[in-house]
Amino acid sequence: MRLVLFLLMLFVSTYSHASEVAVDYVMGEGDVKGLRLGYRPLHYSLADYGFGEGAYVYFELSTNYWEYGKPKRSDTTFAIALSPVLSVPLTEFAGKPVNFEFGIGMTYVSDTRFAGKDIGVHYQFEDRIGLSVNLNPSTKVGIRYLHYSNAGLSDHNPGLDFLNVFYVKRF
Repeated sequence: MRLVLFLLMLFVSTYSHASEVAVDYVMGEGDVKGLRLGYRPLHYSLADYGFGEGAYVYFELSTNYWEYGKPKRSDTTFAIALSPVLSVPLTEFAGKPVNFEFGIGMTYVSDTRFAGKDIGVHYQFEDRIGLSVNLNPSTKVGIRYLHYSNAGLSDHNPGLDFLNVFYVKRF
């Protein structure tokens, strides 16, 4: 019941009309590399709920392109994800705010076999944890760890792990 009330208050709370676009360079296990493009249309402030000034939730819709192997003998796949992400002020670095981010969302991966792994099903959970630095009010950069897993929906669940660096622009 508390979760339902929290979510209801979140959706009627103050939100920002500014949108963000994110571009990520993705590095995975072995020889996996890729690109991730994200769109963040909604940002909800959590300052009124005891999370502190500067804490917020954003929703990100992203598309991912991953490639494994050498260019002429590569394995590629695409993914689409939707994730709510909690961002909380952590500290400052060189006078710039640093935020801690984490979230869990849903992903559809175009192939169930990628990079020598059988991931079981197309539907995966996207777990993320990372740090971002606000360079100015409209630009941030950061690093994050992403883990994709089907959470036991299939007998095959090796997971996919990625480290990515990202650039975000607010409009």
